[in-house]
Amino acid sequence: KVQRGTQSPPPAADSRAQKLIYHALEQNSMLNSLKQSEMKHFVDFAEMFRVNAGHDVISQGETGDYFYVVDKGNLEILVNGDHVGDYTTGSSFG
Repeated sequence: KVQRGTQSPPPAADSRAQKLIYHALEQNSMLNSLKQSEMKHFVDFAEMFRVNAGHDVISQGETGDYFYVVDKGNLEILVNGDHVGDYTTGSSFG
């Protein structure tokens, strides 16, 4: 799980990350019909945060309330504890 503290806001996405988010939105079958202006809202409000190895981003059964794009690295997808796939750079979920 990602812990979001109230100490200081996470940094905004830089221009490279913004391009990655646009690309992820365009590739997402549920979100690719958004207008460019609507996609811009996703990008403008995007926050960057780091997830350390071994920590969950979201857990099975939780209500999804964020759209995630993998900037760097590899995330394992576990269903009932079984490895069923991976999210890699540029992948989106949530």
